[in-house]
Amino acid sequence: MRREKQKGVALLTVLLLVATIAVLAVAMTEIMTRSLGRAAAGEARDQGFWALAGLEAAAIGYLEEQGEAIDQPVSPLFQQPVVLPFEGGTATISFSERSNCFNVNDLVARSEDEGGYVTDQAAGGRFADLVEAVGGSRNAGQQLAARIADFIDADDDPNASSQDDYDYRRREVPYRTASTLLASVSELRAISGFSRDVYRPLAGYLCALPTDEVQMLNVNTLTPEDAPLLKAAAGDALTMSGAMQIIAQRSPAGYDDVSAFLEQPLLAGRDLPSDMSTMLTTKSNHIEMEIVVQTAAGRLRQVSRISRADGEPIVIERRIGERLP
Repeated sequence: MRREKQKGVALLTVLLLVATIAVLAVAMTEIMTRSLGRAAAGEARDQGFWALAGLEAAAIGYLEEQGEAIDQPVSPLFQQPVVLPFEGGTATISFSERSNCFNVNDLVARSEDEGGYVTDQAAGGRFADLVEAVGGSRNAGQQLAARIADFIDADDDPNASSQDDYDYRRREVPYRTASTLLASVSELRAISGFSRDVYRPLAGYLCALPTDEVQMLNVNTLTPEDAPLLKAAAGDALTMSGAMQIIAQRSPAGYDDVSAFLEQPLLAGRDLPSDMSTMLTTKSNHIEMEIVVQTAAGRLRQVSRISRADGEPIVIERRIGERLP
């Protein structure tokens, strides 16, 4: 009887061991499967990032080859995207003209005496004109311009209608002002006064370039939607309807130079700002390149802002990820 009981215990022990080993084998198989899946996905994702880097470098080389041909009023570069297949996926490349915007960093100017940036009053006036042109009030535009300048400048002295570092540090979630040029237009949401309702109508007309210089408008690529930018550059010398009329009546051949634009009949006799010619150009100084790579790992999107202001195309901004709503 005892021997039979021992046999039963031994059998039960063996069955438990077999069951345990089976469970461990299933768990290890699942772990290995997941590990192999992650490795494959990581490899495919790395391939996508390498594709982004390679395509960007190739596109820069292409822009160098094109040279001044890009500056045609209707450049083939901006007409339709290019689809390129490669091993393991496809890439879609599209170019857009992005010279026409107001550089928010133009609201300050470098001061050697102050050791940083100080408010640029003339640029503040143009920003106020832009706010008014998109439906806001000029007074509100002046206040917003002052707040941007104070967010960027090096001192802790707020203007009459703005706030500085001390005010931001007193908030429920405290933070400090940038005290340097903005890297993205989205940073405006951190500045007092830029609520969602204020930011959204303006965002499409703004850019944040790595310089405190004015962003020149390309008179050959202005669209009716860009009329507020032209109105802001001309100040009180031009109405919104006048700006839209000038853009609408541009010939397909465009203008040979800025002088030809300023001498057209629609601008004759107007008291234009003396420095308006310095705010205009016939060249595409800034180009936005969007690359979308589709691989087994999914979709990768990169947007690169390319500057041609100094002749050679260079990437001054790069964003990876989907566009936020």
